[in-house]
Amino acid sequence: EVPSGEIAGLIGPNGAGKTTFIDTLSGFTPATSGRIQLDGEAIDQLAPHDRARRGLVRTFQSLELFDDLTVRENLLVAAEPPSRGSFLADLFRSRPGDTGRVDQVLAELELDHVGGRRPDELSNGQRHLVALARALVAEPRLVLLDEPAAGLDTHETAELADVLRTLPGRGVTVLLSGLPERYVPRLEATGIHQHLTALHHVFEHTPDAIDHARRHVARDGHHHDAAPVR
Repeated sequence: EVPSGEIAGLIGPNGAGKTTFIDTLSGFTPATSGRIQLDGEAIDQLAPHDRARRGLVRTFQSLELFDDLTVRENLLVAAEPPSRGSFLADLFRSRPGDTGRVDQVLAELELDHVGGRRPDELSNGQRHLVALARALVAEPRLVLLDEPAAGLDTHETAELADVLRTLPGRGVTVLLSGLPERYVPRLEATGIHQHLTALHHVFEHTPDAIDHARRHVARDGHHHDAAPVR
């Protein structure tokens, strides 16, 4: 369970199922058991684009940016979650509300100066911010971030963390997977995670128990005092 208006983290060793979990929540992989609800509404049977329309948006570890479009065009594509047959059409008949929202998100993430450039012309850190901006322009209620710091250096990770800290204040709930282990003990101080869930043997922790959780995950993936995730 990801509490509304908070940032939750998902950690675990390679192969634990972090990306599969996000794929399942977002509809790219079918669930074999359990229920998926968004604000009490069952979304198990919905296609990914329908989940996006209800406010559940994700990023990808590989970013999946359109390198043949500009940064601004990448955001315009995502400004209105696509329906079948409309994927790129809206790019060429953008609504005023879409362009205004795109300009706002670009400014908030300090990407407005690169809006006319293609993603493959940007630094790795900027590309990660573009991927996040593309998710935010869809005005999500819940955003799933799959390995958002993958490949980033210390400075770029810190810049990304500064942006992530602002999201709950914008009304966006966050589930973040794949946090680099070296950052786990610092989470309480930085305020990035208010809840941490570890795979295998899924369990939850508040920030003051995160370092303890990390040691158990590194050892055997178990913690016997943990509360099960619903």
